[in-house]
Amino acid sequence: MIYVAGTYQGHVRRAILSWKDHGDTECDKAFSQICRQLVAGSGIIETLQTKPQTLSQPMPQTEHQTGSQTQILVVPAPSSPKSMRTRGRRHLWPLAKATAAELAAAGVEACAVNALRTRHVQGKAVETHSALGRAARLDGQLEVNDPGLIAGKKVLILDDIVTTGTTMRRCAEAIRGARGSVVGGLALAAVPPPAER
Repeated sequence: MIYVAGTYQGHVRRAILSWKDHGDTECDKAFSQICRQLVAGSGIIETLQTKPQTLSQPMPQTEHQTGSQTQILVVPAPSSPKSMRTRGRRHLWPLAKATAAELAAAGVEACAVNALRTRHVQGKAVETHSALGRAARLDGQLEVNDPGLIAGKKVLILDDIVTTGTTMRRCAEAIRGARGSVVGGLALAAVPPPAER
């Protein structure tokens, strides 16, 4: 199940593009809050609920490692190396940490981790004009950094924009290949079907 906060058009589209590709880091706080609200209102907490924790603070967040006791990993979809160089940052990382913090506040052992990477991906998903093209763009190009980090863990995938769902599917395939269990996906916005644009 993929939970989406909004529709990728109009003001939503402009705000995401400004944040994602034009360095508007002031949106980090607002989009992180949106992710927290999406977690709280989607019903995913009830799905992931574990026994109450003695500590109300979220577990430490790390870009590459996490403790063995963590039950849920919040994994952001990776950008291409070229996109990260252009942006100078992992733009989804603040949102992943906020998502994990919201889960932890509800008693779910959660940690954000950058567990996925891309290889030789060309162009942006939203600039690829067909579903087949988007699927081919990521075919075999996503991999888990450290399979031992994922094995036996439940994973919640985070992305910014869902166009056809290909990125989420490819992320899920890589995670399952590393013996992780995908419990769902979250995104800021989804591109509307052609008939609704």
